Amino acid sequence: MSTTEATKHKFYYGEETYTICVTKDDWWLDEPVDMSERMMRAGEEFALENGMLPPEGLCVECYKGKYVDVVEDYHIAGITIKDLDLHRCYRCGHTTLPWASVERVDKEIQTHKGNQTK
Repeated sequence: MSTTEATKHKFYYGEETYTICVTKDDWWLDEPVDMSERMMRAGEEFALENGMLPPEGLCVECYKGKYVDVVEDYHIAGITIKDLDLHRCYRCGHTTLPWASVERVDKEIQTHKGNQTK
């Protein structure tokens, strides 16, 4: 269990009501019960909707795939940035930029804007 403070919520599953405790990195039921795989998935989804962060690398779009590292040309604001590092979900294709790539994109956009004003 997590050492951070948990928030408690009412969790309705089937005809039963449970108290679910949620932290940023974990969740559990207040009273121990036998949980089916389906109930565990429902609890995980409920916790993600109520403050728990997804596991590192888990796609924030589909919650099923994981991000893989990709290097490719990136097009934004009429600019093509060659060989940019990206993270792409292998399952749904959702793409995010690592922080270093965000800084590179910002720099390229500023350079492009500076060249246009001259």
